[in-house]
Amino acid sequence: MDFERINAGTMRLSLGAVNLHTGRTVYFDSARRRISPEHVLASTALPPAFPPVAVDGELYWDGGIVSNTPLEAVLDDNPRRDTLCFMVDLFDARGEAPRDLEEVLERHKDITYASRSGRHIEYYRTSHRLRRIINELYHRLPAAERDNPRVRELAAWGCTTSMSIVHMIYRSGPAETYSKDYEFSRASVQDHWAAGLRDARQALTERRWQTHDPDDPSVEVEEVVSDAYRSYHRED
Repeated sequence: MDFERINAGTMRLSLGAVNLHTGRTVYFDSARRRISPEHVLASTALPPAFPPVAVDGELYWDGGIVSNTPLEAVLDDNPRRDTLCFMVDLFDARGEAPRDLEEVLERHKDITYASRSGRHIEYYRTSHRLRRIINELYHRLPAAERDNPRVRELAAWGCTTSMSIVHMIYRSGPAETYSKDYEFSRASVQDHWAAGLRDARQALTERRWQTHDPDDPSVEVEEVVSDAYRSYHRED
């Protein structure tokens, strides 16, 4: 990795890790600190294959044991701004019924990891809509009420931004097994790269997020699932 480039400030990098003692997720963020090799190692120390990594006297594991898709690192950032977020998911919640024990283990991991992504998206659908509603209600108040310090404090929870998420979901191939969450052979990595490149090109060609009405308070979610492109837009 080119750490000089990472720390130059032209592009932001946030690495998620879990504090072994507290169980809390932390982010090593290039906007707030200098990123070094131990931060990368800590964010990829997946137990039990890898031991925890010490950073500033604390031990950390891979952030994926809590969340593989930490949307909060992007969508909770301040100041709030219009956001287009590409969310990459290596697990698909949809799948066939397993036929043997190995497929049971694989399906279990798919549902476990992918369900976290679904919960995160639904959480941000709800919270973003509430922020837009707070902003609208504030501006419907009489001017005298809007000048009230307490009202202004509450109004600060509102926002006018729009958010779109392109959710890119990798669908496992027939050769993959329950070990896919820690199987990083050359063939597997190349397959993931090829699928990601293909799906990213498709998403950038379609650009369906551009049809999202900026006055719509909901979060627009576009799904790219392997070779199939599906879009949905739900109200909370």
